[in-house]
Amino acid sequence: MFCVLNGYILEVPTDDAVDLMLAIAAGELAETDVAAWLTERLQPQHITPTASRAIEHSVPSRSGNLSG
Repeated sequence: MFCVLNGYILEVPTDDAVDLMLAIAAGELAETDVAAWLTERLQPQHITPTASRAIEHSVPSRSGNLSG
């Protein structure tokens, strides 16, 4: 959700995402390694204002309820 709200999309094969999470959990990657992994895979996303508002309304508020 964070990526979409900031104009990016991250599409990677499930196996790659799992490998990344396991490496993070095992303490095998530094923060800079994770940042580089993400930077290599993030793609700019062009969304319409209407889509942007729909996304914003689907984000849980601090109380845990959906806004809108």
